[in-house]
Amino acid sequence: MGMDTPTDYANPRNWISQPTGRRLKHAVDAFFVYPTVYRHPDTGSHHLMPIDSPLFRGAARVATYQRDRFLSEDCNIFAPYYRQVGMEVLSMRRSSFDHISKTPYHDVRSAFFYYLENLNGSRPFILAGHSQGSDMLIKLLCHDLKDPELRRRLIAAYLIGYSLTRQELAQFPHVRLAQAADDLGCVITYNTSAPGAAVLPVVLPGAVAVNPLTWSSGPQYAPPQANPGSVFLDAGPFRVSRKHFTGARIDEQTGLLMIDEDAYRRLGRPHTLHSFDIPLFEASLRVNVATRIAAFAARS
Repeated sequence: MGMDTPTDYANPRNWISQPTGRRLKHAVDAFFVYPTVYRHPDTGSHHLMPIDSPLFRGAARVATYQRDRFLSEDCNIFAPYYRQVGMEVLSMRRSSFDHISKTPYHDVRSAFFYYLENLNGSRPFILAGHSQGSDMLIKLLCHDLKDPELRRRLIAAYLIGYSLTRQELAQFPHVRLAQAADDLGCVITYNTSAPGAAVLPVVLPGAVAVNPLTWSSGPQYAPPQANPGSVFLDAGPFRVSRKHFTGARIDEQTGLLMIDEDAYRRLGRPHTLHSFDIPLFEASLRVNVATRIAAFAARS
């Protein structure tokens, strides 16, 4: 398929996950968009992932499984393939970045509205993503989910690993941060860091955050005892998890979610904590999904 050809989301091959029939086990859906998996050796010209590439389709499936586990116990997960951009575009001028990013956004937007019209069946839904996937969903939420009737079915949006900014909150008043564990129709967003860790360009000026241990945007510190579990490996019989691995607080100046220095040391002081955004707080996220679904059911 050419890069100028619209992606056909009526074709099941363009979905990583598209449950139908008996596979629809839950009363709630999650529309999930995977993080960046695309990287071409020639980063000077090949900026868009070919959606038919077996290599990147495989990487997208793995990335989706690794990041959507906190949703899978309570949601039917719908996850499209999309022609995402490579990480190199983050260092481009804003005008170039915006131009190239139109293709992945068009794909995600098309997939979402195809899902709504043909697959959702009027069920309440959650939006969720990581990194570039969250960037696409932030755009979708700001620009295309202004309809009050549609927003009434939105339980929450877990848009992790990219930045929602104060400027966007002011510009789009229908978008608001979570302030409690059972808040509905809200956004949960954060970027994880620690003293000494590199901060990726996904953290934008004016970034805001919600602490996944307190479920508020305030600066109060949550100790490790508030963290029910971090999951570092979950592959069939092989599972590595730790309870109370780290606490967390929001740095109001940068909008970063800061973990404990001791936890960062035990992780081996990786260059960046971007890939740990969900694993460090997976159990808390899983519990919170169930909490918000229960709050939605009680309201309905």
